[in-house]
Amino acid sequence: MAHDVEKLMPLLLLIEDEPDIIDDLTNLLHIRGFDVVSAQFGQDGLQKADQFQPDIVLCDIQLPDIDGFQILSLFRHKFPHVPFVFLTGLTSDENVNRGFELGANGYLKKPVAVHDLFSTLGEFFDND
Repeated sequence: MAHDVEKLMPLLLLIEDEPDIIDDLTNLLHIRGFDVVSAQFGQDGLQKADQFQPDIVLCDIQLPDIDGFQILSLFRHKFPHVPFVFLTGLTSDENVNRGFELGANGYLKKPVAVHDLFSTLGEFFDND
């Protein structure tokens, strides 16, 4: 893997501004075999993507600095093949369609059920 040849766990970049959600998801993801790097701001998330070269991104849309749609657009220029999944409270068809049109690989709605989260991630990784 790009981030560390020695590691067997896929590296997930979590871009989310709510600390409680970061903590809960990080714990769940670790249990299921993911290594997690998190960022509370979009720009920080993009920097961490450059630094760590994640295997997958899980990103909120509503963030304090730039929105998730902008993050996805910028991310796709450098990492065209890395799966990018939105996790957001923005659930209108317009937002979902926009996400997929920009190149998202998945769109999860908050609050996300654990089964739905791992079903979506399972499309890209077999961590059972």
